[in-house]
Amino acid sequence: MSDAEKYVGRGYAPGGYCCICLTCNGQFIGEKRSWCCLGCAKSADRIEQLEAELAEARMQALSELGQAQEAYEAQKKAEAERDEAFARGKISGCLECAEILEMYAERMDRSDDGLSGNSFKADAAREVAAAIRSEA
Repeated sequence: MSDAEKYVGRGYAPGGYCCICLTCNGQFIGEKRSWCCLGCAKSADRIEQLEAELAEARMQALSELGQAQEAYEAQKKAEAERDEAFARGKISGCLECAEILEMYAERMDRSDDGLSGNSFKADAAREVAAAIRSEA
């Protein structure tokens, strides 16, 4: 098969007639039912190949974009879960601090002799513990 015969389906066919190309308006020698020259037929073939490659590249890019979006969403979900766990741990830690302050207040109450100011310390510890519990 010659180079010219590959483009028969593109509007060109080899022959002995003088024809006018409908694409570029140039004259060419070809089969009498040809409507484009060999150069335009080759260009049309190349354009079709490039369009196919572009479509494949677009599909690949969309696939990669989808994978990147999924990875981003998974990362955001993991960060949200980590932040939530940290907040739960922080609240738990604050509640433990409040319990320790309340135990400290009870100890101060037991050792209060009226002169050491332990009742003041116990009241302050209870106020801080109450504030912690209200924020948690």
